[in-house]
Amino acid sequence: VASGALRAAFPEAEPLAGHPRAALRRRRTRGLLFVVVPGAAVLAGLGVAFTPVLLHCAWIYAVVTTPVVWWLARDAYRNLGHGIRGAYLVARSGTFSRDTLALQRSAIAAWTFSTSPFTRRSGLVTLTAAVAAGEDGYRVRDLAAEAAPGFAATVTPGLLDEFLVHRQG
Repeated sequence: VASGALRAAFPEAEPLAGHPRAALRRRRTRGLLFVVVPGAAVLAGLGVAFTPVLLHCAWIYAVVTTPVVWWLARDAYRNLGHGIRGAYLVARSGTFSRDTLALQRSAIAAWTFSTSPFTRRSGLVTLTAAVAAGEDGYRVRDLAAEAAPGFAATVTPGLLDEFLVHRQG
């Protein structure tokens, strides 16, 4: 139903803009750090404390879950996208449920550019479009840091002009 409604609202079927490869690395790293390493560490610790069988379970767990995490990270990366479709900002993300955001550009009141030390080092930025309704804004995750201000300025012309430094020559 949602796919049909989006096709009706956005008849041009051009794909959304992709995200940099650093976003794929970020998803792989987070999957390994939050799924594979803790599970293997718990099993290894229990194996040292109780029975060596769990040591074998630890390396088997790591061998089995690593390709699954890499596949899910690749899927999450392939589902990332952003673009402008007429009067709408469109952003897509997700793995198990691919979420598509279609936000009226005229509703955006402000932008927030968020980074962490890790995303800054990778050259990624998360844009948050603030609107008058609701508590949080709407996020466009893991854009290239050098492209994010230009994209935000294109989505909402005039809103960021006083903050952007234009380079000449």
